[in-house]
Amino acid sequence: MIRSKSCAALLVAFLPAAALAKGRSPEIGGGMTFAKGTDDYHRFSFFGDGDWKGRVADPYGWAQLDIDSFITRFGFGGGVWKDLDRYSRVKAGLGIAFGKIHDSDSRARSLTLETGAEKDYGRSVLGAEYYLTAGSLGSSNVSNANDRNVHERSKERAARQPGARAESYTYHGLSGYAQLPVGTSKLGLQLSLGLPSNARRILAETVSLRVPVDRSLSVLAALAFEQQGHDSDVYFSAGFYFRFL
Repeated sequence: MIRSKSCAALLVAFLPAAALAKGRSPEIGGGMTFAKGTDDYHRFSFFGDGDWKGRVADPYGWAQLDIDSFITRFGFGGGVWKDLDRYSRVKAGLGIAFGKIHDSDSRARSLTLETGAEKDYGRSVLGAEYYLTAGSLGSSNVSNANDRNVHERSKERAARQPGARAESYTYHGLSGYAQLPVGTSKLGLQLSLGLPSNARRILAETVSLRVPVDRSLSVLAALAFEQQGHDSDVYFSAGFYFRFL
């Protein structure tokens, strides 16, 4: 179980990176999405993020609230991007999530370590990410199928032993993605593999589109396919992102 002292550990890790930031204003934005999927699944997500240009590395931070059919989760985190050259960069960061698992008395939390790399090809970007989540709740970037697994197992534990703590597990996630220009819009393609320690592997493919309305506002849309064993699910989401600074 992740204790509250993990919050302090996260801040200790992020604050030195933020201290590297230069004097210019950060880029800060936020938005929301609504998703609808198989078996009457639904999710509201509210999020914000920001990044700074640093002398040695570029700090970033984020926060997100998810309310869906299985859980209610609030997560936040941050890290740094480091340029290797004009076209390539790597990142490392930490995230924490707290939540309530529906249909049970279980409250859960988790800690996530994330790493990644990107390379520019003209206006296109290719990248890869690896993240490791440990605790009793998935992070905001895990698959919907994993949230369903957590929900079902917590319901079973609550039926056998009322008041039991949520089950702890680990989740390894690996994804590759591309961001491609389509006129003034941006098309995203992502393939992800999730390996939870307490369930079968999860394969997900996502196609997303970001359409700018003006310099600050963009419309978001995505279609995702997930497969776990013989179970397949489809999700569609839509929303907006507004850049404040």
